[in-house]
Amino acid sequence: MKNNSHIFSIVVAYSPAANAGKLYAPHFKRNGSEVVYDPLTYDYTRHSEQTAWYNDTLEKESKI
Repeated sequence: MKNNSHIFSIVVAYSPAANAGKLYAPHFKRNGSEVVYDPLTYDYTRHSEQTAWYNDTLEKESKI
């Protein structure tokens, strides 16, 4: 992200099954010229509009 100003944020959301049943989603976002750590603090495994980025990907069996 530091070398590509076109990327605003990036997150890696682990499946609870892959992380001993716990949620873990490190998130980095751009704040002006800085990149700051801003981990997700909500349950992204619950279906809602806010969590579609996670659940839709799993349902479609996306490799991304």
